[in-house]
Amino acid sequence: MLMVFGMAGCSFGKKEPVVDEVFKPSLDSSASCHINVAGGYDNFEALEAEFDRFNEYYPNVELMFTKVDDYNNMIGTVLNGNDAPDIYVNYSWMYGRDQYKSSIEHAENLADPSLRLNLNCIRSNIILHTDDGELPMVPVFSNTYDMLVNNSLFEKEGLKVPTTYKELVSVCEAFREKGYENPMMGFSKEEKTSLF
Repeated sequence: MLMVFGMAGCSFGKKEPVVDEVFKPSLDSSASCHINVAGGYDNFEALEAEFDRFNEYYPNVELMFTKVDDYNNMIGTVLNGNDAPDIYVNYSWMYGRDQYKSSIEHAENLADPSLRLNLNCIRSNIILHTDDGELPMVPVFSNTYDMLVNNSLFEKEGLKVPTTYKELVSVCEAFREKGYENPMMGFSKEEKTSLF
């Protein structure tokens, strides 16, 4: 289900999305059921648009959203309750932290070959496999990071402003070689997110 929300525009079986191909649902579109989605979203309108899009393919499926207050601290409790949601959100930073162990353990192993999921349209470097090879989450939403650049510093050091991730890594190494301990503000060696 998460795959449908996050990858409805992807071309399954290919490395790059193909715009010309029309998405065709792989499940029986006449199926009828109720699916409860839990999250901490305050702006339901954005998710409602995704529900409407999903119902274009599966018109007989009733989707219901439940907002969980203090989501990050409460999702484990909700998952252990009698009304556990069918779909919920894990974040990459939850993995490996005891406080969120329950949330990770309740997740479907999306690496299970019997699910026949083709994840080729997701960049492999943002897919988080656990230490034992399971895949408890795939990126559905993604963030875009902006960067402010001190052009004077680049000019002073004779370096070119990067335009790709590879160039970013190289220019950071060059700054470190020139004595700059942390060329990027916000960097933390303790940070466990997928960004670093």
